[in-house]
Amino acid sequence: MKVCHFISPIDLGRSEIYVDLTNALCESIEVSLLIPKGTLYRDRIHPAIEVIEYQSKDTQHNPFLLIEIVRKIRNLKPDIVHTSFAKATEIFMLVNKVLQLPHVVTKHNPRKRKVFNRAPNVIAVSDIVKQSIKQENARVIHNGITPVEPLPRTNREQDIHNISHRQTGSD
Repeated sequence: MKVCHFISPIDLGRSEIYVDLTNALCESIEVSLLIPKGTLYRDRIHPAIEVIEYQSKDTQHNPFLLIEIVRKIRNLKPDIVHTSFAKATEIFMLVNKVLQLPHVVTKHNPRKRKVFNRAPNVIAVSDIVKQSIKQENARVIHNGITPVEPLPRTNREQDIHNISHRQTGSD
């Protein structure tokens, strides 16, 4: 199976979770990632993922973007397209009127956005998020990836205190 993930934000922000998801998925399926040119999180993407960059201004009202996305996805020939976040979902739903590909959307927060009510298949990350979707095809999938345990945080004030006392020779 070949999955194309479409991300529209250029900065890391909320896309960090999405990149982690695609990185985890590339271990078990063929994954391609369609992202804006100049994306700031490009170096976080696993080398096994086929990365395709688009150049057009990133708005659902830009016909050049819509045409570019159609062409790039046609060349990829994915079995399914996955989007997260409202903007990418809106853009793909427009181009999918031409492409007619299976489409899955992930909704990460309970803010009300009408696009998720129109999406064909919605994954909600929690029961609270699912309640914000007025759609029969919404399903809850908790933790789509294995969470990474955070590294222990050092006590910065204690470290600074120890360093300053070593430099002055006092206790």
